[in-house]
Amino acid sequence: MAARPLLRSVAEKRYGPLELVINTVMLYSNNMHAWFMLLGTVMFCLKTLFTASAALRCGVAALFLVLLWLAIAWAVQLP
Repeated sequence: MAARPLLRSVAEKRYGPLELVINTVMLYSNNMHAWFMLLGTVMFCLKTLFTASAALRCGVAALFLVLLWLAIAWAVQLP
């Protein structure tokens, strides 16, 4: 007997109109929450860059670049 997958693929599942609306709202609300978190991080990084020592500035700049890279990689994978 073949193993049955735990989750059905999106192509196999039939969504009703209410499920489509709920999924769309959840997708956009999650994305907006992520963008607001990213924006807050960017503002903190910019504020820190102007008020911190040189070593901390380099560390924050590196953290900002990593977060930016992760955000772009995450945004590219969105459907």
